[in-house]
This record gives sequence, C-alpha cells and structure tokens, in this order.
Amino acid sequence: LDMGEQVKVVDLARNMIVLSGLVPDQDIQIVYSGLRPGEKLFEELFEESEQVEPTPHAKIRRAISASAIQSNLLDRAIAHLEAAVSHGDDDELIRRLNEAVPTYTPMSSQSIEHIH
Repeated sequence: LDMGEQVKVVDLARNMIVLSGLVPDQDIQIVYSGLRPGEKLFEELFEESEQVEPTPHAKIRRAISASAIQSNLLDRAIAHLEAAVSHGDDDELIRRLNEAVPTYTPMSSQSIEHIH
C-alpha cells in the first residue's frame, strides 16, 4: 500500500496530545525510551528478491516472491511447526522456521526473554 509520506512518531504523539485538548511537554511529557527488543527504526516494504508489480489501483502494489511456497509444502511446513510447538522443542521450531522461510532470522535470546 502507498501509505504516503513518512511520519515521525514524535510528531504523531504531539498531534494526538493537541487533538486531546492538551499541550505537549506541558500537560503531557514525551519520553524518549529508545528501541525496545524487536523494534526497528524503519520497516522494509519489500525484500530485494521480490518483484514489485502495479495493480489496477494506483496506490496498491503487489510483491511476487521468487521463493513462494507451494500449498502442499506449506501444509507440511505448518504441520512440522505445530509438532515442534506441541513438543516444546525450540531448536526444532527454529530449524523448521528456517526451512519454511529461508529469510527468517531468529530474534536474540535477550529479545525472546523480553517477550516471555
């Protein structure tokens, strides 16, 4: 989707404070906490390996993946993932995720601990 221009989170926060009838930095302080585990400064819309094509709608584009998985392989991959989860086998789960999604990168153990 074409989501328009980038918006700074601080600008969004200030606008929301003003729209609530308050004054930024006076009624409500904005705290800069830095990135939390798993957060990013920017989001990639497409992977380098994807082919981007237009659609009939000018603000919608379609990504064609060279590594798209066939439905029967997807069903098998999901079954393997479910089995790893039900057995509580984290190593097997990560191995199966890497098989199903070659571009998958596990989060650091520090990030995983933050989630739990």
